[in-house]
Amino acid sequence: MGLMQRQKGKTFERLVAARLRKRFPTYAEEIKRSIQSRGAVNEGSDVQFPGLWIECQDARDPTPRAKLAQAERDNIATNKVSFSDVIPVAVTHKLRARTIQVSMTLGHLNTFADCNLGERPWTFVTIDFDDWLDLLEMWLARRAARQLDGKPTAASSQPWVHG
Repeated sequence: MGLMQRQKGKTFERLVAARLRKRFPTYAEEIKRSIQSRGAVNEGSDVQFPGLWIECQDARDPTPRAKLAQAERDNIATNKVSFSDVIPVAVTHKLRARTIQVSMTLGHLNTFADCNLGERPWTFVTIDFDDWLDLLEMWLARRAARQLDGKPTAASSQPWVHG
């Protein structure tokens, strides 16, 4: 990967981290861009956020399925378990496009939305970044309420990984 691509990636990751910090100031200290030269297994996802494994891509032809597969693979390798309580997501942007997209499995989207949107939890879904932020806000509020009630606060009651 050339210097321009690395710089573009770093800029996009910083943008995603900044938008998350602005929307969730309570987590500002925990939201940060990882140092990519060390590799995911040593450092973590592109952007760190509690309960999420976020991989980012800003490209002419983004590959959200590949980025989600990378998030799942790196999450499993880093956490040393086949399934974890960290939800993998891919945040992608097509160059010159106005919108940012978030991709995840339907099962994890169900977890965020606290509903059942379908019977195929491994189905790949993509939504607008701002809509995803709204769902993330609701998910975090439910997790906080469960903590106050003394209930388990796993990121997902059934983590799904697609093949």
